[in-house]
Amino acid sequence: MIASATPRIANGSHVVIKHTNGMQARVVEFRGALGPEGTHIYRLRFGSKSRPRYVEVREDQIEWSPVESRSRSKVNSETSIADSVR
Repeated sequence: MIASATPRIANGSHVVIKHTNGMQARVVEFRGALGPEGTHIYRLRFGSKSRPRYVEVREDQIEWSPVESRSRSKVNSETSIADSVR
């Protein structure tokens, strides 16, 4: 059976790479149904912004991570710290 080439995880989504002790990454490209038996392949970026690293993984090797809500709360806490300094 060949899987459809419609991505289940959107570009820009934050994911956790399974079996890596919680390593987080961001989906930068849906490569297509290129894996064994049509498995979806994603290109991920991880590491720092100054030295990003890339890896291609099968869809069953990643899990979606709701990191956007945590980054928003971090921005809110930084704003409140800046406001208290003023």
